Amino acid sequence: MFIATPLFAQDSPQYRACAKAARGAQQPLNMCAKAELDRIEGQMEQAYRQLIGMNAAEPNIQTAIKTAHMAWFTYRDAFLEAMWPGPNKDQQCGSSYPLLYGDARIKLTRQQIVALKDLIAEYTPR
Repeated sequence: MFIATPLFAQDSPQYRACAKAARGAQQPLNMCAKAELDRIEGQMEQAYRQLIGMNAAEPNIQTAIKTAHMAWFTYRDAFLEAMWPGPNKDQQCGSSYPLLYGDARIKLTRQQIVALKDLIAEYTPR
């Protein structure tokens, strides 16, 4: 069973409200992206802890889950580096870099939440 995920980072009421209040100003928009990223990463951590907890009696499953999750972090970081290669990302993108980076990381994190929820569904007794 696969769960649909929003394709855009801004697809949450919290983020949309924050962005509307920012009125197009770059620094507040950057802060909106950071707040949304923190919120979404909290959701991912919660899903991960649930998945690990429900498999507490299965060390082989826990090891596989942990390995996959750590590999995802490696993928995420490599993907983001491929999006903005080089040492001077702020010079490449200007003041919008924190917003662009945050939005991309939010999108990837949402995808990981979906993957974790797929595993939760797989390991939930029917």
